[in-house]
Amino acid sequence: VTLHYGYEHGLLSEEQAREWLVAYQDIPAESRHLAMHYGHLVHVNTHDRAFVTGDLLSGFGLVLTDEGWRERLAQIEEAGATEIAFQPAGPDIPGELEALAEAARG
Repeated sequence: VTLHYGYEHGLLSEEQAREWLVAYQDIPAESRHLAMHYGHLVHVNTHDRAFVTGDLLSGFGLVLTDEGWRERLAQIEEAGATEIAFQPAGPDIPGELEALAEAARG
């Protein structure tokens, strides 16, 4: 989702955007937008798989230690947030929810 958001809002470098878009060149232009968003919040689609890497996630600030998540959540709270939205994904949704809760509690 963040990769697509970055593209749509000009947050990717020209090189990142160009390489990623090549993966979609076989999709007709009139249905490309739908193909780009296929699987969002559920799985990484086949066109995106080569681009969704640890480095990409780290670059978007999405790879943190438990302490890092506690700090991020504290910053969000200090900025005025009263709740967060978390979209767990993958084969173990309960495990993902528990992992976030454990990281937040410390």
